Amino acid sequence: MSIAFLELLALDISPTIKLAPERKPYALVAGTITMNTYLGFAYAGDETPGDDGYTDGQTLAAHCHQQLEGFGEPSLFPPRLLILLASPTYLAKNRAYELVTSIATYFNVRYGQRVPLIGSSVAAVLFDRQVHEHGAVLICLASRLLQVKVGATANLSTKPSEEAFRGLISGLELNHEDPNPGGNRHLLLFLPSQLSGPPRTLYKNLSRQIDYQLSVTGGVSSLPDFQFTEFGVQRGTAVAALIEFHTPVASGLGRSLKTTGKHVTVRKSDGKLQVEPEQGIGVEELIDEKGFALLGRTVEDRAIAELFITRTQNDLDIRELEDVKDGELLEILDIDEKRMYSEAEDSIVVPRRRAGMDNPIGSITFQCLACY
Repeated sequence: MSIAFLELLALDISPTIKLAPERKPYALVAGTITMNTYLGFAYAGDETPGDDGYTDGQTLAAHCHQQLEGFGEPSLFPPRLLILLASPTYLAKNRAYELVTSIATYFNVRYGQRVPLIGSSVAAVLFDRQVHEHGAVLICLASRLLQVKVGATANLSTKPSEEAFRGLISGLELNHEDPNPGGNRHLLLFLPSQLSGPPRTLYKNLSRQIDYQLSVTGGVSSLPDFQFTEFGVQRGTAVAALIEFHTPVASGLGRSLKTTGKHVTVRKSDGKLQVEPEQGIGVEELIDEKGFALLGRTVEDRAIAELFITRTQNDLDIRELEDVKDGELLEILDIDEKRMYSEAEDSIVVPRRRAGMDNPIGSITFQCLACY
């Protein structure tokens, strides 16, 4: 069993949506035999926010709904899951609450029932081959062969994570002893970023409670650290969608960090972190250039990020992606752009082959700075 979890912090999450034009959602060729997948994949993107969040939400929902109507027989393609990703600008001035309410209301009214929704605040979205730092994207998976349940934990800043995740698992009606009896379940998960401990610890707590038997994909919310469900907007919670597939699906994971040969010593005292670069190296200079710095280590040929550093008004904001020790020597990491493109391609091509799909309906990619 493989778990693919993407650690997404500040400037590091963007979905890539691919949908072939003029293609009905039932073309899957296996050898010389064509079979129906009955899976509809629709999306709507908005580059910049309008004057009213409620109206923007209605517009996104209407565009998705229009695509669903073009798929054919409605009973074959009922909307099963809505995924909303929105940038900080798109969520400013309480727009998040208007946006989620309007999308949920639009689908509830037209289909006469609650349509599960999950989502997160992100740094930017990518659709139609363009990055939109002020935009939003709404994705809809539609099929009678999908079953979805959405749940959320209590506020993780006020309740122990073990207890909070037990509540989430119970709400999703997962059996701890056998959470994936048919081998066709997948968990889409978004975690909060503004907590004292590293998000990786939250992920480990959840994984232990489902006995590592579910494939998990998702990320950590970017500022303003919002998480979405059809019931509204949360902050400081984990939200999850349990997706049960009766149609071919596959996931993949790629990494694109590289080492620079430069090192930093970590100082840890009373829970506070400081970094001491080698002589002639300035972490501040790296932050000025890219807006952040990543420190980590190399395992075989993979660079694993352990610290994420950004600048606040008067100091450095240092976050642990993994637990580090006082005196530990870490390498300064950078993004390998050439490898990033090849890994992104492989993360789609390899799972597609594994699932036996020649002509997939669509794909969703989360672009990350650090992954496990």
